[in-house]
Amino acid sequence: MSKKYIDEFVKLPVSKMAQKITDMTYLHDNTEVPKTHYQKLLQQEVLEMMAQDSTMECILLNAILGQLQALQKESPKLFMKAMLCMDKGIKVENMNTRIYDSLERTFLDYQNSEELLNRDISTTYDDHYENHAHTCEIKISDNEHMS
Repeated sequence: MSKKYIDEFVKLPVSKMAQKITDMTYLHDNTEVPKTHYQKLLQQEVLEMMAQDSTMECILLNAILGQLQALQKESPKLFMKAMLCMDKGIKVENMNTRIYDSLERTFLDYQNSEELLNRDISTTYDDHYENHAHTCEIKISDNEHMS
């Protein structure tokens, strides 16, 4: 069985692949495309490359949306907390009591108040985070009075 050009081509490093594609493109009506153009495309992640096509982007978006909806349905509380963590750049391994408490209170506010549905949840989290010391003092004072 004879080898095809593609068999040797896939073994080349990216820079040589890019040069070969540039050479092949030139063979079509002397069309010049810089090697760097092809090199950049060849080094892209597969999903990133596929996402450039609008049809493929819609397919990928639908898949991601389906996963997110399933996660939200499975655990609305954890879903919302995860979204807040992503938005705020919070890493679970670095989470302290203040952050955990702020996430928990934000979810409870979101869950119990219809008015909050019209507010920015991220702003609500910021409010709880910024006012954490004040609300903790109130809890301690209330507990002292109960004793």
